[in-house]
Amino acid sequence: MTMPDPFWPPEWLWRRLCSALGGQVDPRVRAAYELAARAHAGQRRAEGTPYIVHPLRVALILAEERGVHRADVVAAALLHDVLEDTDVAAGDIARCAGERVAAWVQALTKPPATGVDKAERDAAYFRALLTAPPEARLIKLADRLDNVRFLHLVRDPARCRDYRRETRRWLVPLAEHTDRWFARQLASFAGETLRPWEVLDARPLLEAPPWLSVHAERVEVDPAAPAVDPFYRVEMPEYVVIVPRLPDGRFLVLKGYKHGPRRIVYHVPAGYVEPDEAPLAAARRELVEETGHRAGAWRLLGRFVVDGNRGAGHAHLFLAQEVVPDHAPPANDDLEQHEVLAMTAGEIKALLDEDLLASLSMAAALGLAMWALAEEGSTGT
Repeated sequence: MTMPDPFWPPEWLWRRLCSALGGQVDPRVRAAYELAARAHAGQRRAEGTPYIVHPLRVALILAEERGVHRADVVAAALLHDVLEDTDVAAGDIARCAGERVAAWVQALTKPPATGVDKAERDAAYFRALLTAPPEARLIKLADRLDNVRFLHLVRDPARCRDYRRETRRWLVPLAEHTDRWFARQLASFAGETLRPWEVLDARPLLEAPPWLSVHAERVEVDPAAPAVDPFYRVEMPEYVVIVPRLPDGRFLVLKGYKHGPRRIVYHVPAGYVEPDEAPLAAARRELVEETGHRAGAWRLLGRFVVDGNRGAGHAHLFLAQEVVPDHAPPANDDLEQHEVLAMTAGEIKALLDEDLLASLSMAAALGLAMWALAEEGSTGT
């Protein structure tokens, strides 16, 4: 799972969405974003951010995490709340992005609760979604996933428990009917017995953007028990780790000084994800910048939080295959210098045995890459 910082400006999220779509943005997507931005202008989310960050994150979930790049689906994701929460009409959506997008947004829009019981209205709405077009269901699941991911910012435990209860009752079954990935994601945030903690308050202790921030949180672990205060949270940038495999089965490995272990070690290409950049785009960029190579095929090995208790950022691990020279590596503009080597899987295993590959995330990336290649029946020599 990857969650963009909820306080990133909409412009950064928009650029990241464009990056996730490969840099080529269909005019319908751009028009949908512009309409949604105008429609939601002046509206704020519960955490105080501009409302437009939510539809942008919903579109990012689909494009970046599920690989849905269809222009009509992304456009509908950007517009999914405009009928319900603004004065935009279905005809405006149709003129902007087409009749099909307008129909999906209408299917996603709850009717007003005036004159009817809200619980009955909601039940009818969720039941209708079961037979809605699959594209509309996917957008609804991405919408709910974004909301539950940021429930900790609401700081109202009773409201959060009600929202999770609704998610378990209606959205998890909808996901099981539509997309098992969403079912697992939603279940991880909407558990009943293994419930997430509620963040009641957070105090900044250290702000050193863009590298590090530390907060002391007051968290509710059990409604019947006193809150835990302080529980420390560390925020750091997302980063990518790339395992590059050459056509002959060897792997590109770097040798250089790392200040963490305070010595010269072996490692693989890695680097931070820019705020307006998709992880895959960052991985492509880092591979060229650090090795002068490009890859013909990419596989995401997983997204992992660095520290299970404190957070400390997310790592996106990739296997890059069909790696060939592109050009000489550009002049290194950071603090690190390294050599680029080609090594077999056996030689890399020896590095691990000899404690010469000191980064946990890079060791994990190499291990997952070997596992993925073994499943394909194609291991390194």
